[in-house]
Amino acid sequence: MNKQKAFTAMGIILSFVIAIGGWVLTSTLIDMRSDALLSASGITLMNAPDARLPESSISSTAVDDPNVEAPMLPDYAQNTDGPTLSENEIISIIKNLESPTIERLHEPSAGQITMEQAIESGQAWCSVFSESGIIPAELFNWEDMRINAYLSQRLPLDQSEQFLNPIYSYWTVTYSSVYMDTNLDINAVTGKVLKANIALHSYPQTALYPNAIKNVLVRFIDDLGLDSYDGIKTTNDIIDLSAYTLIADGEAWAVVNTTGRVATEGTYVVSNIHVYLSMQEPQLYRSYSIEGIDEIED
Repeated sequence: MNKQKAFTAMGIILSFVIAIGGWVLTSTLIDMRSDALLSASGITLMNAPDARLPESSISSTAVDDPNVEAPMLPDYAQNTDGPTLSENEIISIIKNLESPTIERLHEPSAGQITMEQAIESGQAWCSVFSESGIIPAELFNWEDMRINAYLSQRLPLDQSEQFLNPIYSYWTVTYSSVYMDTNLDINAVTGKVLKANIALHSYPQTALYPNAIKNVLVRFIDDLGLDSYDGIKTTNDIIDLSAYTLIADGEAWAVVNTTGRVATEGTYVVSNIHVYLSMQEPQLYRSYSIEGIDEIED
């Protein structure tokens, strides 16, 4: 009887060991497969950057306590202040995003916003499109959207094993529905949008007027604490309706570019919207000849 109990106990222990071993092996194989897929796509997962923000890199409203998980974000509806970056820091970030780099995923570090905050910040920022009459508000039904987000830095090829200052991290947030796909790059310290790409589909076409594009550009640079250097320029073309301006003492450009077509006299149908910062002058059409669409004055 004692021998039978001993065999039974050994069997239970052996089953438990096999179960645990199988779980560990499966988890390890999954992690290896995930790393291989990320590497194949040029993305590598690393530990979070532990560098602290220098005092000069962010306003006094930022969180300095390393025990605090994330800073308070600005309320877009009330235009309250939040963490900000200087023009020089924004220029440096633009150069980083436009340089040959390797993308590294990581977890939020001290002073960086959480994934939930990034998603909420992006949703609030997107309200400018409905407020400007570009995209109907009912399309921004967040509960029916698939939402994905990840945090990363783009590291120079010659120092891809060491993270940069946390201000160079950004959340890539994607909101998808049957009507449109929205992709935002959001600074991980300020919670401000650096780039947006929106593709409209499977929905009755949206009529767009030139002043709406100007409104989006003004909101975009205002949120980043930037000013237009030489006035806002616009383009009207059958496949291009855009607004752009120099920023940061003429060092860089802020652009809102749309593609689409003229639907009826006085209306423009938009299918894609791109909002971004660049060190390069935008290569946009310079025609102002669309009949029925007024040119925006600077």
